[in-house]
Amino acid sequence: MKQYFFYAVAVLAMASCNGGSTEGHENHAGARTDGFSDKAATAEDSLYNLVIAGHDEAMAKMGKIRGFRATAESRLDSLKKAAGKDKESLVAAYKQVQAQLDTAYQGMNAWMEGFNPDSAKEDAAKRKEYLQSELDKVNKVKEAILSSLSRADSTFK
Repeated sequence: MKQYFFYAVAVLAMASCNGGSTEGHENHAGARTDGFSDKAATAEDSLYNLVIAGHDEAMAKMGKIRGFRATAESRLDSLKKAAGKDKESLVAAYKQVQAQLDTAYQGMNAWMEGFNPDSAKEDAAKRKEYLQSELDKVNKVKEAILSSLSRADSTFK
């Protein structure tokens, strides 16, 4: 049975490459019609790719932000019932971490809402300026996310 599966996969792979011919396969991106290319053709393309890479890296951490926000809330709820001399300092520390996580989370959402990938599409100089500005913004958002996660990780261990 496994033989037939592997045979079918091999046939499909060859069919997707027009019978196994390698002719004309040097530049797959050139055949695309959606305007996307893996290789940046202009400085604006390079900046756009950097902006998206920064977004993707930061966005991948949003689940951890949500998890640590829930941890902070849970720990704060637990401290409401607790007694002891360390309670006040723990509450303050957890609230600071929670605020930093919230700021990072809201920063990412605000950046995404404000980002316009088609801004100044007709003017290369303005587009380059816009994308450089967005790269700076997304890097600040990414740094806020990484910093808040680092602090939360060390606080909640």
